[in-house]
Amino acid sequence: MPEAPGWAPRLSIPYFLSGIAIAIFLLRLPVLNIPRLNLRGRKDPVTVYRLAAIGLMGMILYTWCRIWFEDWTIDIANADMLPVIKVMGERFLAGEHSHIYDRIPWIWNGVQPIYLPAMWQPYVPFIAMGLDMRWVTAACLLFSFGVFVAIYRPQTHRYLSFFLAVIAFLLFWWIVADNTAGIISVSEEGTVIAYYVLLVLALVSGRLLADRHRRLAVYA
Repeated sequence: MPEAPGWAPRLSIPYFLSGIAIAIFLLRLPVLNIPRLNLRGRKDPVTVYRLAAIGLMGMILYTWCRIWFEDWTIDIANADMLPVIKVMGERFLAGEHSHIYDRIPWIWNGVQPIYLPAMWQPYVPFIAMGLDMRWVTAACLLFSFGVFVAIYRPQTHRYLSFFLAVIAFLLFWWIVADNTAGIISVSEEGTVIAYYVLLVLALVSGRLLADRHRRLAVYA
C-alpha cells in the first residue's frame, strides 16, 4: 500500500486473524457430506449434466483466455506479479536455487521477491515448456468452479441452493468475461482461489472423517 506504507505490516495481522476465523467457522458448521462425482455412471443423466457443465466452462474459459492473453502481455507495465514469479521460476530452472529470492534489478529498481514456493512452483512447468504461464491460473479457476459443480446439490435447501448457483454463475462470468480485475490476464489470484478451495475441502472432509470415526467408536 504505497499510499499508507506505515499500515502495510499491520494489515497482515487482520488478514491472519481472518484466516483463523474462517477455519473455525468451517469447523463449526454442520457436518457436510461431500458427494463424489460418479465418473463411471455415464448413464446417470445428472453426472452427464455435471460433466457437460464443466466441459462448457472449460471451453468458455479457453476462448476468453485467448482474447485476454493477446490483449495483455506479461509485462511490469501492466502488473509486476507474474513477471516476478516468472523470474523466480527461471532461476529455479537454471539451478540458481540459492538466488531465487535475490532482488530483481530490472523490476522497479530491484524488487524483492516475496512469493512462497507454493505460489510460484505451479508455474515452473509452463515456464520450462515456453507456454503462457497464465494457463495455470485458468486451470486453477476451472478446478475451483468444477468442484462447485461436482458437489452442488439443489435438492437440499432449495432457495439457498438457487441463490448460490446464481452467485457462482455471476462470479464465473465476471472473472472470465470482464478483465477489469485482471484476475486472469495479470495476476496469480487464480492459484490462491484454488488453494482456498482445497483448504475448505480439507477442513470439511477432515471433520467428516472425524465424525465417522466417533460414530464407529460409539458403536464399537
